[in-house]
Amino acid sequence: MNLIYMAKPIYGGWVTFTAHLCLKHNCNLFKIGKKTEKNKRKFGYNIEYQNTKIEELIQKPELIINELDNH
Repeated sequence: MNLIYMAKPIYGGWVTFTAHLCLKHNCNLFKIGKKTEKNKRKFGYNIEYQNTKIEELIQKPELIINELDNH
């Protein structure tokens, strides 16, 4: 399963929920970026995410938008 985190908060309930979901289901976590980065960044709770261009992201199977900010 591939999760997309599209919210701005970097701590709090959304981050905690996303991290626990990734740990339980062994998900890959992505954020939408201007370019696709090879290296992963720390998200918290021993979870890493990767910034990826939206064009490449929509080609991945089993995509789920986990958090979406109203901004």
